[in-house]
Amino acid sequence: MDNSEKKRQAIIKKFNGIYKRGYVPSRNRQEYTYKTASMVNCFGHACFNLDNSELEELGDLKDALYDFLRKFSLKYGNYMDEASKRIREVGLKIEKSSIKEEINSKNQWKIAYYYLYDDFWGSCDAHFMIQEKDGTWSSKLGSKQEVEIFEKLPKVFHDEYELVGIYKITNPYVTLDKDDSTNNKNDGGIEL
Repeated sequence: MDNSEKKRQAIIKKFNGIYKRGYVPSRNRQEYTYKTASMVNCFGHACFNLDNSELEELGDLKDALYDFLRKFSLKYGNYMDEASKRIREVGLKIEKSSIKEEINSKNQWKIAYYYLYDDFWGSCDAHFMIQEKDGTWSSKLGSKQEVEIFEKLPKVFHDEYELVGIYKITNPYVTLDKDDSTNNKNDGGIEL
């Protein structure tokens, strides 16, 4: 195993440890710090949503984290497959969902997946958003500190990225009480 693969495995192990402790997204509208902003892109923000203190624990593996969150083959049809694989690698479950499906916010969260294909340049890109506990949706662009909030989930993001699907991520390590029920405060205002 080469050094980059060892670091990748270390990232997976650290993420897995965080989720085994029962972590679920809790950033809400918290902006990233100067130190943590460059560690996370939209994929990391939506799918893993670690708070600043959890990210700082990964600081010694910053380069490996960058590769884990950003190095994807961007061929149409396989980006979400690769993203799902990485989500599963850290011990989380992911499945297709809908805007109307209710979730249990104690161990689940929804993400929106957007895709952009540029015919002229022959290039493509993806974008992810997370539904916050209050029903709004948040987005992070690249290494920026700011978190952009949307009251309703847009069908098109930044005039270019088309909404492709909604997914539900579950942390299976969180133990639920018998009386824990699903909730969904905001249907996002669109059908999907």
